[in-house]
Amino acid sequence: MYASSLVLGYLYLIISILSKKKKTNNTDVQAESTQLTRNPKSTGKPSKTSKILKLTDGKVPYEDKLIVPVDYQNHSWVNTKVTINRLTLYKTKQPVQYYDSDNDKYFKINGIVVVHYKIETARDINIYPTMGTLNTSDGQQIDADTSNSDDFDGEINKGATTDGNIVYPLKRLKSTKSLSTLRLKWDADYDTNDDNDENSSKTYDVTLKLE
Repeated sequence: MYASSLVLGYLYLIISILSKKKKTNNTDVQAESTQLTRNPKSTGKPSKTSKILKLTDGKVPYEDKLIVPVDYQNHSWVNTKVTINRLTLYKTKQPVQYYDSDNDKYFKINGIVVVHYKIETARDINIYPTMGTLNTSDGQQIDADTSNSDDFDGEINKGATTDGNIVYPLKRLKSTKSLSTLRLKWDADYDTNDDNDENSSKTYDVTLKLE
């Protein structure tokens, strides 16, 4: 009887030890799993984030973006103040199809330039940067994409302030830092009955240095 009790006691002690060891191991596995979840770098695989430029007529995937602060102001014509304070260059990983709804056609691009304008008027004027052109230092001339640009220009009344972004699709772009200059041109005018008024129209011609 004493021997049987002694054997049962030993069995109980062994079962208790094994049970505690199993519970401890499970806790260690859970802790390690939690640590891996909180620290994805430990897997050696960097997370991938898709980059998409959303436009009115669609989406353009890109791999690199460069924001360039600009300090351009011009108030030489009829006290109208035109400001360009920022441009952004987007570089696609490979040529992508771009839809030009102005001409209802597709063509391949390697990048996009987005320029932010602000216009403050002192009289009624007509001004059309969304119908202007952009020239790059590598020899490209691009028409502004009116449909994918903001609607902020045209007929603007005295005392108004408007601003918006204009989109210029680039067929070639080696990198976001491969261009040294961008040249922007657009027209403006105001209504007059004076045929001798030589100040009634203006062509803006701006060269921005990116270096």
